[in-house]
Amino acid sequence: MKTSFRRVFCILLALCIFTVAVAGLAACNDNESHDDYKGEFKLPVGLKPDLKNRIAASDLDIINGALAEGADAATKKEAALRVYDIANSSRIEDGTSLAVQDSKMGIMGLLDKVKPTTTLASTSATVTMHGFTLKKGGDWYGEFVAQVDKDSGYMAELMTMFSTMLKINYHRESAPDDYYFNIIKSSSIEADCGISRFPYSSYKITKEADVFDLEGFKNATNILDAPNEIYNMDFCEEILADDVTIEHKDGVYKVHFTVDPNADGELLKQWFRMPQKDMKEGGQEIKSYLRYICEFEVWDNGYAKSYYAEYVRDAGMGSGITIDRFNYIWNEKEIMDIISDDYRLDKLDNESKNKLHNIEDYIDLYTSAGTVKAKMPTLYIVLIVLGCVAFAAIVAVIVVEILVRKGKLPKLAAKREAKKQKRLAKKTENKGAAPKTDGEEALKTTAEIENADGAHLDETSSETDQDEQ
Repeated sequence: MKTSFRRVFCILLALCIFTVAVAGLAACNDNESHDDYKGEFKLPVGLKPDLKNRIAASDLDIINGALAEGADAATKKEAALRVYDIANSSRIEDGTSLAVQDSKMGIMGLLDKVKPTTTLASTSATVTMHGFTLKKGGDWYGEFVAQVDKDSGYMAELMTMFSTMLKINYHRESAPDDYYFNIIKSSSIEADCGISRFPYSSYKITKEADVFDLEGFKNATNILDAPNEIYNMDFCEEILADDVTIEHKDGVYKVHFTVDPNADGELLKQWFRMPQKDMKEGGQEIKSYLRYICEFEVWDNGYAKSYYAEYVRDAGMGSGITIDRFNYIWNEKEIMDIISDDYRLDKLDNESKNKLHNIEDYIDLYTSAGTVKAKMPTLYIVLIVLGCVAFAAIVAVIVVEILVRKGKLPKLAAKREAKKQKRLAKKTENKGAAPKTDGEEALKTTAEIENADGAHLDETSSETDQDEQ
């Protein structure tokens, strides 16, 4: 009995170990290295779009007034925000565009004191954030990945456990009332923001996207006004400092302003209410912004070119400096040149690649079930299930063996003993000698064993039926 049990147990244990090992190998293969895609990252820059002018005559009067020599701070503030609003509308309204993000966030340590002069080099850990939004009319797809830089400071290892994040959102005009959003906060995403090829990051999706109506989507993603807005902060002239500058050069309006940290407190809270909502969902709270510097560029026909923000905030574990950079590309050929370098296309077969003729095809690819809803590789799931089955089988064998040894299953024990005696009888017939068992004379022939089996089972049948019930 012991030999049989050990043999079965060892086989099942080996099966379980093999299954787990293969599953682990599959997981490792799925989390492949991206060393071939490493290199210097450069945020792509687009040319001036040959599109209709979005700047109305009344807006142009305000802008030109701020460009005039001797313009006062109030005039410049009004013009700066008017240019911002025009650029923002170019992103929100229907059109074709690609927005690419490159951001760095410095995190202060538990004992560090936040100061307005904080730099990335002085922080205790840094987070790299890469993302993009591809838009064609009412169809758009966006993804954002944040990864703690493991060698960035003494807080890096701790923050790695909490700060890895993936966001995916998209909308299709074919389903106008459905807005999809997927957010994953986990150290198991295996994010990599050190890739030089588009989209400059990698990740693993572990759950499906949720679907909302427009208002639900705005609430879930903490949007200020509309999807694809440049920023979700509510700027107003009253909170801007008097250092606003605006210039027109080489077909571009360049605007610089800072937010006055000593402005009206209620207006400041109104300004950062959406980032505050986002922080509170993560268990933190923004006490104040110690510094906010903004520099953005807008083509002189009204289309956003770039946006740069540098800010320091006092926000508990979220304290420190953040630098956001966004570039916007409007020409379809330039967009196609960028997205066709997506490293993920290397995995596609030639037939699938040949179907990618335009921006719509790429949005179809990015919003397909395999891209935004896949939970984990099918092989990995199958192997995990097999591993669970093998483990359950081992447990079942152990439980049965314990019950047999305790005499709880006498019928099964009798059958096992009968089979054992048959094996011994056969050996005896082959060798011409009968071994002895349990101090008694062994049966001489197989026929005798079978007759003895029947008698034994008849004697124990009533007891066995009662025990097994």
